[in-house]
Amino acid sequence: MKELLNLEVKYFVYKVCSPAWRLEENEFLLHGLVLVLDGNACYWINKQKYQVTAGDLVYVHPGDLRAATTTGMTCAAIDFVVDNDEFGLPVVSRFVWTQELDRLLREFQYEWLEKKPGYQLKCGALFLLVLHALLYGREITGTNIHVEKIKRYIVEHLTERLSLRTLAALVGLNPVYCGALFRKTQGMTIAEYVNRIRVDRAVTLLEEGAHRISDIAYMCGFNDVYYFSATFKRLMGVSPSKYRAKLATFSTGGTKREILDNTH
Repeated sequence: MKELLNLEVKYFVYKVCSPAWRLEENEFLLHGLVLVLDGNACYWINKQKYQVTAGDLVYVHPGDLRAATTTGMTCAAIDFVVDNDEFGLPVVSRFVWTQELDRLLREFQYEWLEKKPGYQLKCGALFLLVLHALLYGREITGTNIHVEKIKRYIVEHLTERLSLRTLAALVGLNPVYCGALFRKTQGMTIAEYVNRIRVDRAVTLLEEGAHRISDIAYMCGFNDVYYFSATFKRLMGVSPSKYRAKLATFSTGGTKREILDNTH
């Protein structure tokens, strides 16, 4: 969706609509999104009626005829222009309300109202993040704010000793509950997640080719080279040394998948 980089926000409002609020039918000239945050409304898009409620996302395409009424609604509305005329959203869809989406919209509102120098650029960047949350939020409905904080901490402190007790204390949870919560949302234990992130980092370092395997182990948080090698082989299917050897063999154009396929 590279065309989204050529996007410009033209209008933004975060408002509470009383029962007296209404939109008379008119031709809409921009792309428009309405996030229904509370209450309900009735939209007519090209003469078709859509009853929407909290959690619904309304999309209006340039050239659409639009009208609306409500019995009471809180919403955020964003109008924008973009190079891609086919934005790929249905008229009404569902979105996942998260603390991150709430934070982005409130920051967007602040920047839009303040209108400091360069606010258009910042609002454009924030809108792209809002779009990402709206379009892909469904894929992370099983996440949890505590789990996300733990995952971010792991990535940022990969070389340190990462214990369940330390990570649970970070988010103020009981260690047993914390471990169960993480496994429920991620489908793996914290220890398994830590090893996967460390091995992913090791793969990058192996591909760079500037470090010895024993150094890479320590750079990724493994204090035991043999444990690193065993963990790498379990997750990647090959040992670090074989992975590096195959990198050299396929340096003329082989892909990572080809490296693994040709090791067995």
